Amino acid sequence: MAPYVTFQASCGGAYFAWKATAMGKNYVNGKTFLEKRYNMDLELEDAIHTAILTLKVIHLTCSCFSTSLAVLKKHSRICDTV
Repeated sequence: MAPYVTFQASCGGAYFAWKATAMGKNYVNGKTFLEKRYNMDLELEDAIHTAILTLKVIHLTCSCFSTSLAVLKKHSRICDTV
């Protein structure tokens, strides 16, 4: 399994592990964008940049006014807001 993984769980108990994923109204465009850009060798700064670009792709068709991004570090209880 990848060192950093996002889990998506359904109400029925099924779960899926993702290296990178998008969720929400325009998730298909976000997932397509991530499939082209994401790789396991990304540094943290590059991964943050890719996440921001993905949010821009998703929000092009959304009427969202603000976005928050947080970085959760392994073995830490502190969440860094970007």
